[in-house]
Amino acid sequence: MKDQLSSPSAVAQAEKKSKQGQERSTGLEAHLVSANSRYIQEQQEQQQLIIQEQDEQLDLVTGSIRVLKDMSGRIGDELDEQAVMLGDFGDEMDQTSSRMDSVLKKLEKVSHMTSSRRQWCVIGVLVAILLVVLILIIAL
Repeated sequence: MKDQLSSPSAVAQAEKKSKQGQERSTGLEAHLVSANSRYIQEQQEQQQLIIQEQDEQLDLVTGSIRVLKDMSGRIGDELDEQAVMLGDFGDEMDQTSSRMDSVLKKLEKVSHMTSSRRQWCVIGVLVAILLVVLILIIAL
């Protein structure tokens, strides 16, 4: 048995089987490397597509944010203008209120000064003057 294993034909046959095994393992390794490379490439392509979609979505969001920024700026300007207008309106209201107070005080003073007796006296004097004027006009 030892002679059969050490014979040149047995050694050649063993070497041949060894080479075939190596070729098979090399072919298998090449196939695995190729499959692995394809898988990695497909994954990278998918990731690139995802990144492109996300970039497009970010561009849309950026545009929306710009619009909102412009709108908020305009609203802020409008609020500033309204605040100035309200301040002016408040000042005018204060002036009007003080004027109304002074007018009401004057009316109260006038109404307090004129009693009903004084009013009748003034009316009587005015009627007498009117009669004198009418008589003078008719007499002429």
